[in-house]
Amino acid sequence: MQNRKISGRLVLVTLLMLVAGSGPAQQVARFYLEHTISRQVYGPIVNRPGYRFQIGTEGYVVVEAPKGEVCFSTYPNVQYMGPFELEEERIIALGKQAYSIVRLDSVARQDIPAHIPVRQEVIVPPPVTVPQPEAVDSRWSSFETVEQGTTLEVWIEPMSRYKYDWELGGMEGKRGSDIEATRAGVGAGLGGWSIGLGLTLDAEHADSVIPPGLGVSDLRIENGSGLLASLGYQRRLRLDPRWCALLGGALTYRDESYDLVASTLTGIREPEAPDESEDAGEGTGTEEESGEPTRVYETKKSKADLREIVLTLGGGVQYDAGIWGAKFEVLLHAFDDTDVKASLTVMGQNYELKGKRSHPLSVAFGGWYSPLEQLRLEARLSLGAETALRLGAAYEW
Repeated sequence: MQNRKISGRLVLVTLLMLVAGSGPAQQVARFYLEHTISRQVYGPIVNRPGYRFQIGTEGYVVVEAPKGEVCFSTYPNVQYMGPFELEEERIIALGKQAYSIVRLDSVARQDIPAHIPVRQEVIVPPPVTVPQPEAVDSRWSSFETVEQGTTLEVWIEPMSRYKYDWELGGMEGKRGSDIEATRAGVGAGLGGWSIGLGLTLDAEHADSVIPPGLGVSDLRIENGSGLLASLGYQRRLRLDPRWCALLGGALTYRDESYDLVASTLTGIREPEAPDESEDAGEGTGTEEESGEPTRVYETKKSKADLREIVLTLGGGVQYDAGIWGAKFEVLLHAFDDTDVKASLTVMGQNYELKGKRSHPLSVAFGGWYSPLEQLRLEARLSLGAETALRLGAAYEW
């Protein structure tokens, strides 16, 4: 009888356990992470301690967090991030990248290992032996490249000045003098690469490019127009969540035509002999009567073509506050090839006009503001070899 009672109790306990196990499954949160710049989506990710996932080359594991929150750690090197509020559109930072929580829902909780890892006990996968390359002593190897999406932009330069040294027939003219221009254009960027096309709407050299001499009293180029094209690359290296370093360069081609206007010597007029029939005492006399010759000048107009290829290298820093940002750059004209095709005839002698870039260095300050998502208003001011103010608008996705 006693044995029957014990057996009955065991059966009852077993039935209770089976009924409890057949109840509704516990629900856990499931979500995806969307990169805030590239808009690439990663997931799904289950908010269960011990759940591992991969983004690029980085591995992450979900660790224990208060209800309604989520917390992560990297592995194999443990670095905790969070906890973060588990809600739609919440921005979280994993390492040096920012992500948005999207497509949040819940799923039935899967089998949970007997030992749930906590913050101090993150499960680390077994080490894998990988041939290691030779060690390189470089600080830059620890920096991460910032992902850059696709960009379209329009811009205008209401003020743009480029410094040149001039000479006419081997005679040195103005040095470090400016060609002033107004330009406008469009551009596109993808993954750090950029291309641009623009027009020179109006350009001129306000002052004479050649001092008096060689029978030329004034020489200037004006009414300039043409086109320009550029190809560039810029790499952004993350220094911390808001700062990054800028390294890159650009190759620019310009093709412009101008009117060449000059006052040139055409001859020397000798003084006229005085009229002996007139009384020498009458009248006060003129320069011609004084016996001095007069130089006669004539204004001539011709065409001048300027074609130029410039390689510019640059580096700087950038600060990104989300809806606004700023940057500073130092620019070096590492190579330039300027070809000016223009000539001038003075008293039967032909002289070639030549020009070349005079200063290699510039500095640039820039900033932007995003009144709407994916839309940026930009401004950039450069000083030095190139002095220019550029205003533009860009759309990025």
